[in-house]
Amino acid sequence: MNAVPLPNPYMGDQLCQEYLMPIQPQVAACLYNKNGYVKKVIEDASGAEDTLKLLQFCSWENPQFSSAVLGELLWQVAYTYTYELRPFVDLLLGVLLLEDSWQVHRIHNALRGLPDDREGLFDTIQRSKSHYQKRAYQCIKCLVALFDSCPAAAHMLHANGELKRKWAAAVDWLNDELERRPYGAGSQYGYSQWSPPAQSNETSNGYFLERSHSARLTLSRAIQLCPEEEPEEAELTEEAPAFAPPSTLRYQSEEPHSKEDSRRTDDA
Repeated sequence: MNAVPLPNPYMGDQLCQEYLMPIQPQVAACLYNKNGYVKKVIEDASGAEDTLKLLQFCSWENPQFSSAVLGELLWQVAYTYTYELRPFVDLLLGVLLLEDSWQVHRIHNALRGLPDDREGLFDTIQRSKSHYQKRAYQCIKCLVALFDSCPAAAHMLHANGELKRKWAAAVDWLNDELERRPYGAGSQYGYSQWSPPAQSNETSNGYFLERSHSARLTLSRAIQLCPEEEPEEAELTEEAPAFAPPSTLRYQSEEPHSKEDSRRTDDA
């Protein structure tokens, strides 16, 4: 691409609107050319605002760095313990909301996955429905925030038949789970109208979905975001291809990681 990159809005703050100094070559090599550094920064984020600012600054108009960040965040979302997911979901959403020349590519790859590398959010939702329901729910909640606040993402959802079907299937699943009776007839609560309060789907242990008030609000908004069905829906095209190297080259809190060891084995 020969287009001039858009000015980086994340380069400073109200007190400093200019670059302080050129980045040192050794630092640039470590930051931009070694995915291990990005991986470590993301793993140790724990919701730190400075981490998001760094990722946003470095991802701006930078497809290579964006791809590395997206790949690591998609892995974390797919395999981190469900009660430790929130910081990674927040980082992913923050990166997807970057309004630069590569935003559509990032959103496309987050939804569909990186070729031969990482599964997308819809794949993670589908894989997690049976035994990792809180993971599927948190992915849906992230997508609600994305579609709700990002016109480019909303347009992509409405314009592609495959995404419409996957989103409708995810929303139907969430609706079915929230409508299930939480206790069977033989339960200790079966003879009473009382039921214990639902725990957080973001911070509580366990795999199965909690029927919380926040989950119901998420479902309500997800239903509103469902595109109208059309008789003939176009298949998802490759209008937003996967990242290619250059020529030379919150959501709202629901409540407040032992982390899976750094081995990367499927927990599904």
